[in-house]
Amino acid sequence: MRSPGEGRGEVSERPLEDARAPGTRVEPTAAEHEGVAAVPAVAVGGLAPDFTLEDQDGRPVTLSALRGGWVVLYFYPKDATPGCTTEATEFSGLVGELERMSAKVFGVSADAVGSHAEFIAKFGLGVDLLSDPGREVMKTYGAWLATPFDPQRAGRVIRSTVLIDPAGVIRYRWPEVAPQGHAAAVREKLAELQGGAG
Repeated sequence: MRSPGEGRGEVSERPLEDARAPGTRVEPTAAEHEGVAAVPAVAVGGLAPDFTLEDQDGRPVTLSALRGGWVVLYFYPKDATPGCTTEATEFSGLVGELERMSAKVFGVSADAVGSHAEFIAKFGLGVDLLSDPGREVMKTYGAWLATPFDPQRAGRVIRSTVLIDPAGVIRYRWPEVAPQGHAAAVREKLAELQGGAG
């Protein structure tokens, strides 16, 4: 049984708005994966859970300190892998435009701070990357699926994104996405929520 919002974007004004645009793919829900334990996802329309993580330079970034501007928080599996490089490169290509829209972009993975720094340097990325080695923030945001019945793996990262408004409220959520085209979909949604053209 498909849970509400799975494979669909969620927005506070229209909770089940279809988001099957470029950058979004439909996948089975956690309940449809045998032996997978789902972590409840954060809710659109609710306050984004606060956290502090280190960026690629070892500087602490606290979500609540970013109030007053929009935040794009995207979760990805691993630095320098093909899909993650595509996603980070596309966000980097739009970072100037997103900044003009008062939005900051942060990628989050379990990779170490040093790995993030190398990833950014190797591909000339323009986004900040946050290190979540214990996967606690990923778990809080529903971006981690534990697999307790699979001894070969602890779980997997769900490539997903949340869009947080200046008041710290989650305004839109992409529960699982494909890397290519996703950054453009985020830009279009941000423009829509801000009342501009997509």
